[in-house]
Amino acid sequence: MAKSTIWSRDVTVTNARGVYSVAMAEYVMSAVLSVSQRMDDRRALQTARHWPAYGEFSLRAVRGRTMVVVGYGTVGRETARLAKAFGMRVVAVKAHPGKPEDESFRQPGTGDPDGTLPERIVGFEGLSDALQEADYLVVTVPLTPNTDGLITRQLLEQVRPTTWLINVSRGKVIDESALIECLRQGRMAGASLDVFAAEPLPSDSELWALPNVSVTPHVAGGGAEGASVLTDLCCENLRRYLAGERLLNVVRPELGY
Repeated sequence: MAKSTIWSRDVTVTNARGVYSVAMAEYVMSAVLSVSQRMDDRRALQTARHWPAYGEFSLRAVRGRTMVVVGYGTVGRETARLAKAFGMRVVAVKAHPGKPEDESFRQPGTGDPDGTLPERIVGFEGLSDALQEADYLVVTVPLTPNTDGLITRQLLEQVRPTTWLINVSRGKVIDESALIECLRQGRMAGASLDVFAAEPLPSDSELWALPNVSVTPHVAGGGAEGASVLTDLCCENLRRYLAGERLLNVVRPELGY
C-alpha cells in the first residue's frame, strides 16, 4: 500500500480526542471498584448461599490508594477526576510533563484541563519509580512508535504483587507475554484488559482462563452516547472553521496523534 501523502498537502486533520473519555474513565473506575468491592467473590458467596462469619470476608477501600495513570490525555484526566472524587492519590505519567495543560475537546465539567489533580506529573523516564507506588496501574497512553512496548518485562517485574493493571489503551503498549507470565505467577494481583496485541483475542490465549484477569472485547469507549458527543465536537470545529478560529484536536504528525 502506498504511503499517504496527506501530510505534504497542507491539510489540517483533527481527531476525536475527548469524545470517549467519559465512558473510558467510567470503565476504569468500574474495574477499580469491582476489585475493591470483591464483586466476583460476592457473587460466589451468593451462588453458594454462604453467609460468612464475622471477619471472614472484608472489602478494600479505594480511598487513600494510589492510582498511576500512564498517559495523561483526555482519558487519563477524566479518570483522575473520578479517582480523586473517591479520595485516591493520583500520579500521572506523560511524554511531556512540563506541559500539564490540555486544550483538547472535553465535555463540560469533565477532565483536568489545567493538570492540577495529580500529586505529581512525571515523564516516561520516571515511569519505573511511579510503577512501584501503584495500587492501580491505569494505561491510557496512545500507541505511537514511542509507546509501542512502553510497559516492558523489566517494568512489569517492578510492580508490587498487590497491584492491579487496567489497560484501555492499546494492547501493544504492554509486553503481553511478560504480562501473562506475571499474572500466571502471581507477581501481580490481576488485570482488567479491554485491549490486546491481537484483536479479536485469539481463543487459545491464556488470558481467557487466568482467574485474576477480566477480559472485555474493546468496549471501554462506550455505546451510542459517543455519537452524540462526536457530533458536538464536529459542530464546534465547523463553527471554528467558519469563524477562522483555531480548531480543536489538530493532529500533530510528528507525535503520531
